[in-house]
Amino acid sequence: MAVSRRRRFERGEPEHPMGPLDTLAVLEVAKLGMVTVPQLAGLLNWTLRAASNHLRNAYDHGYLERYGITRPQLAASGGSELLFGSAPIVYALSKDGLKSITESQLLASTEIADIPAVSPKSLFIAHDLLVRDIRVWFATLQRNYPAHRGLSEWVHGQRTIIELGRTEYPRHCRPDARLTYGLREKTLAAFIEADRGTETSPARWEEKVAQYVPVLSTGLVAQVTGQELARVLVFCLDAARRDWIAGTLKRSLPKSLRDRFWLCEKSVLTHTDLKLPMWRVPGVDELIQLIPHDFL
Repeated sequence: MAVSRRRRFERGEPEHPMGPLDTLAVLEVAKLGMVTVPQLAGLLNWTLRAASNHLRNAYDHGYLERYGITRPQLAASGGSELLFGSAPIVYALSKDGLKSITESQLLASTEIADIPAVSPKSLFIAHDLLVRDIRVWFATLQRNYPAHRGLSEWVHGQRTIIELGRTEYPRHCRPDARLTYGLREKTLAAFIEADRGTETSPARWEEKVAQYVPVLSTGLVAQVTGQELARVLVFCLDAARRDWIAGTLKRSLPKSLRDRFWLCEKSVLTHTDLKLPMWRVPGVDELIQLIPHDFL
């Protein structure tokens, strides 16, 4: 007999006391703000069953909250790739979980992400989940390239806002996330944009250009990332959207900054081979690989 939706979101009797792996799951949720079972499995290289069990046990102990996302919510956020599949269950830190982490000093306050509003009315949930999918992808990249030093910084949400130090509009740049990723020798600094195709007018991306130009053409990149140069990595739902944005950027960007924007379709997240030519730079016709061979 199927378990009712109500019972799925009621706390049960914990199957066992909180163990180290349960605690590890809670800490990963705290760092991401929210997480699905597949995302946690990808982050920690666990099986889906292990991820589900540890999240559920932490939920039953009261350290996590558990929410159901509806298929219409995902479709309303652009794209319909999950319209006929199983909508995910999302876990977020509970008040007791936050209190426990804070009191035990398991994470610094700067490591605990803002908890997004998750409810049946959350219209941007699919966008927020895509941002976290990108974070998981970088974790799997490092496992595929053990010589890489991996992520030394990942920041998403409101904490990524960059003050441009000007009185005219725009006064801020608002990436979806920011990262620094250590390759074998070089370091990739990047701003992340997760695009789900909800904006059909070029105005939104023209606004993004106005925000990024003052960052990419001044010392703000070094101030924010610690690196002299940074890219903007744009993840789109499909190739058509990728190419449409690339055309908008080609028209809007100064020619000297076109090679700072790299666009891909979401299917990139299913691959961990950086040698594959899956990225588009505005003004360049062929797809190219994200990292040159010499730096892999």
